[in-house]
Amino acid sequence: MTTEKPQENTSAADKKTLAAVTLRKPRSAALAAILSWLVPGLGHVYAGDFRRGALFFALIAGAIAVGLIISGGLAIDIVFHDIAIYGQLGAGGPTLGTAALKYMRDKRTLKPEGRGKLSFSDIKNHREETLKSAYGKRGHINPWHELGLLLTTIAGLLNLLVILDAAETAVTPNRRDGESPQGNTVEPVRKPEDTK
Repeated sequence: MTTEKPQENTSAADKKTLAAVTLRKPRSAALAAILSWLVPGLGHVYAGDFRRGALFFALIAGAIAVGLIISGGLAIDIVFHDIAIYGQLGAGGPTLGTAALKYMRDKRTLKPEGRGKLSFSDIKNHREETLKSAYGKRGHINPWHELGLLLTTIAGLLNLLVILDAAETAVTPNRRDGESPQGNTVEPVRKPEDTK
């Protein structure tokens, strides 16, 4: 791997950035993808791109948190949202963590003595009562519940793109903005000038 020497007229900050970029080594794309699935943005941190990792974590985890808050914690539910859960599972760790917390809460509520297993029908009956709080008068669904469901599903689907980007970032760590994965500079598309 060859590294270019910084030019004489570059600032100290530019030299430091150039040195940091050229010293990063390729990482495992599979591990970066798994880490990004578990915690959005963690694959980028693993690949050495801390800024993008923090940005992706803030955006995706924030969307999931807002979705759960405005829906009263009902947006992520494996029992009732059988279609949306597939999109939400794109953000694996937060979705599975929320589902596990709900299961533990249901078990504590339905079996306070802590003995015995909780059946699927017990959970479904309990969740039906809980889900009634998401419905307004006359059986119309609460729009905040629907918005929370939409936010968490979109966040999970967006995390699938973050996973792919983390895998690419891990394999091609020296790529800068404006470069293709092969290292060639990508020229922006320019509009043809009007000739008069």
